[in-house]
Amino acid sequence: MKLQPHSVEALYNRGLYYQNTGAIEKAVNDYTELLKIEPSYGFAWFNLGYIALRFEKDYNKAIPLFTNALEHEKHYVEAYYNRGICYENLGDKEKARADYVEALNIYPTYDLAKKALKGL
Repeated sequence: MKLQPHSVEALYNRGLYYQNTGAIEKAVNDYTELLKIEPSYGFAWFNLGYIALRFEKDYNKAIPLFTNALEHEKHYVEAYYNRGICYENLGDKEKARADYVEALNIYPTYDLAKKALKGL
């Protein structure tokens, strides 16, 4: 980071480290800084969505973040699945079902999406 403070890869990896070690605010800061440099970095959008979903339980905040991830990574199975979880938690079973089905269209053996569909 000292040599290349605007390195997308370094910011992403440090953000992921912070996320995995519970330093959520630092992770969010790194992903946000990364997206200022490279707004099409879908994995950073996904991780911000994941943080909103898992750590903040803010489903309305997470949905557009997962949507941004999908705009840049069209076949991001986990983004469809996690956005589906958000919709399901908000009571929108139709949109949840659509996302789980799309995840399975991309990756037919994705067990988490299969289980989620059965639970609807």
